[in-house]
Amino acid sequence: MSYFSGFPFVRIVFFFTIGIYSYTVVPMHRWMIFIGCLGLICWLVVCLLKKNSIQKGIFSLVLLVFLGYAQTYLQDPTKNPYHLIHCDLSVITAYEARVISDITPKSKSQSMIVEVQGVRTGQQWRKAVGKMILYFPITMNLSLQYEDRICIVGAPQLIPTSQNPQTFDYKHFLSLQRIHHQHFIQSYHFQKIGSSSWCLAGYMLKIKKYFSAVLTKYITHPQAYGIVLALVLGNKEALTFDLKTAYAGTGAMHILAVSGLHVGILFWMMSNVLQMIPFFRRSRGIYTGIILSFLWWYAVLTGLSPSVMRATTMFSFIILAKLWSRHTNIYNTLALSAFFLLFWDPYFLFSVGFQLSYLAVLGIVYLQPKIERLYIAKNFLMKKWWLLSTVSIAAQMATMPISLYYFHQLPTYFLLANWVVVPAAFWMMIGSFLVLCCSFHSFLHVASAFGLEHLILGVNHFIFWLSTWPYSQIKGIFLSKEAVFLIYGGLIFVLSGFARRCLQDFLKAGVIFLGLIFLWGANIFLQKRSTAVVIYSIPKHQAVAFYRKNKSIVWTDADLKKNSQKINYYIMPHQKAMGIMHTHFYALDTVKCTQNMEIQKFQGMFLTVFQGKMMVIIPQKIGPLPVLQQKIVVDFLFLDHAFPASLMTYGECFQIKQVIIGHRVQRKAWKKILKEAEKLKIVCHDLRTAGAWQYAGKF
Repeated sequence: MSYFSGFPFVRIVFFFTIGIYSYTVVPMHRWMIFIGCLGLICWLVVCLLKKNSIQKGIFSLVLLVFLGYAQTYLQDPTKNPYHLIHCDLSVITAYEARVISDITPKSKSQSMIVEVQGVRTGQQWRKAVGKMILYFPITMNLSLQYEDRICIVGAPQLIPTSQNPQTFDYKHFLSLQRIHHQHFIQSYHFQKIGSSSWCLAGYMLKIKKYFSAVLTKYITHPQAYGIVLALVLGNKEALTFDLKTAYAGTGAMHILAVSGLHVGILFWMMSNVLQMIPFFRRSRGIYTGIILSFLWWYAVLTGLSPSVMRATTMFSFIILAKLWSRHTNIYNTLALSAFFLLFWDPYFLFSVGFQLSYLAVLGIVYLQPKIERLYIAKNFLMKKWWLLSTVSIAAQMATMPISLYYFHQLPTYFLLANWVVVPAAFWMMIGSFLVLCCSFHSFLHVASAFGLEHLILGVNHFIFWLSTWPYSQIKGIFLSKEAVFLIYGGLIFVLSGFARRCLQDFLKAGVIFLGLIFLWGANIFLQKRSTAVVIYSIPKHQAVAFYRKNKSIVWTDADLKKNSQKINYYIMPHQKAMGIMHTHFYALDTVKCTQNMEIQKFQGMFLTVFQGKMMVIIPQKIGPLPVLQQKIVVDFLFLDHAFPASLMTYGECFQIKQVIIGHRVQRKAWKKILKEAEKLKIVCHDLRTAGAWQYAGKF
C-alpha cells in the first residue's frame, strides 16, 4: 500500500488544483470542456465494469483535473456575454448598479464595490453584469448602504495595467476578485434609486460598524484603535503607513490579518465559556452547534477572507469529527478544507492570503514537531517559549519562498517579534471582547479599554524599536515563479529523503538546487554586463534612468527627487530587480557631467549619448531651434511639457527615429503629435497608454 493512500483528500485537492491552474494557462471553449468531461466519465464507467483499479484510479484523477478546470470556467464572470468586459464603453451614457460593500475611506477619496445590473446606450437600457469600484471625493457625505441601488451618469473605465516594470500590478490583483472596471464620479453624477432590503451581509456590516464605533469610542489613540480594528474586525484602513511598515518589516504583520490565530483564540474562549455551564457539557450537539455558529458568524463579520475561511473550515471539520467520535487526520482535514474552499471559489488559489495560510499550517503540522524534538525543555516556561519558537520557525520556513516572491523582503528578527506579539495578540483579543461586552458598564469598559490601549501601545513601541535595529530586513530579493516552484520542489525532496531515508531523494534535491544556483549565477552575470535606458511612466513627473552594469543614474524633475515615497513605489522595485547596487539621483535643472554619463543643456533641451544612441529630452517650452547645415540624428526624442512644438518643427533640426510622449503633454497636443508621427512614419511611444519605455543596450 502506498504511503499516500491514507490521505485521499490530499490527492483529490492536488489534481483539482492542477485543473484550476491549467485554466489560467490553456483557456478552452465550453463545448470542449463538456466533451472532455463526458469522455472521461465514459472511460470511468468502462473501468468500473472491468474492475481495473489502476485505470479507474488514473481516470478518476484526470476527471478531477477536468472538474477543477470546468469549475474555474463556470466561476469566470467574463465568460458571461453580458459582462462589461464585452461592452463598448464609449457608447455607455449611464448605468445602474447595486452596492455590495461598505464604504472604504482612503487618503484622498472613498470607495465602494458595486455590481452593475444594466447600462444605457443612447436611449435604451440593456442588461449588463460585472463588479467594479466606484471612487468618490473624500469630502462627499455618502448615505449609501449595502444593497442600495444607484444610477450613475457616465461610463466605467477599465482598470489600467501596471505602467512600470516590477511595480504592484493592481489590475491583476483586482481581476482575481473578478473586478475589471472602475469609475471616478462626483456628487452630481449619481442618484440613489432604491433602498436596501434586508440581507445577511448588510446586517453583518451594520454589526461591524457598531463594533468599530464602540472600540474607537473607548480606544482613542490612533495607533491603538488602528491595531484593534485590524486585529478583531479585519479592518486595516485605520492603520498608518508607518505602523504597517514596522509590523511588516519585523515579521509581525500576520497578527493584523484575521487568520487561524484569531479563530483559534475565539474557539478557545467560546469553549471555556460553554464548558463552565453544565447544560452545554452534557449536550454535545447544542455545544457543537453554538461553537460552529459563532465561528462562522465571526468569519462573515470579518469579511470571509481566504485565511479566516481556511481556519474556520478546518475547525468546523475537527469539531464535527469529535461530535461523531471520528478519528481525523490533520493532512486530510487540511486538504478537505482546501477542496471545499476551492470548489466554492477556485480563484482562492491565487490569493496571497490563501497560499500563505495553508503553507504556514503545513509547515507547523509537519516541521514543528521535528524541530521541537531538537531540544527538550525542562520547565513549564521554557516549554512554552520553545513551543512558540518552533511554531514561528516552522511557519517562516514554509512560507519564506512565496513571501520573497510577493514581498521581496525577509524580516531577520521575526522570532523576537513573535515572542512578544503572539502572546500579546491573545490578550488583545480578550481585551477587545471585554470592551465590547462591558460597554454597558461605565467602570468596566473604562478599565478594560485603558488596559487594552496601553498594551497595544507597548507592543507598538517594541515593534518600532525592533524595526530600527541594524539589518532588520533583507530587501531587494526577487524570485521568479519558476524559482519558487523549484525551491519548494527541492525542499519536498529533502524532507522526503529524511522521512524515507532515501539517498535518491537527496540527489534529486541537490540537482534542483544546483540548477537554481546556476540560474542565479547566470542572471547576476547578465545583470552586471547589461546596459539600458528606461523612461518611467509617473504622472506629472519625469524620470529617465541609465543603467550600466550594476549602477544606475536617474535624472528626474526637482519635485520627484524630493518625493521618496513615489521613488520607492515607481522606480526602486525595478532598480532592485535589475540587481542595481548603487543608484544616484540627479535633478535635470542641476545638470552636470557625471562619471560614465554626460548630459548637456542646450537652449532648454537636454542632450546625451548612451551606447552610441542620441537622446534629446525636452521637459519645457523652448525657443526657436537653431538653423543647422546638417540635421542631427536623434534616436530618441522625449517630449514632456504641456504644448510642445509640432514634429515638423523639430524635424527642421533633428532627424527623429522615435518619439516618447510624457504625461504632461496636453490631450490636444498629444493627438496632434500622434497624427504627425504616423504621417512622418516615426515610431511613437506614449507613456500614459503604453507604460514605461525601455531600450536595452548592447554588451
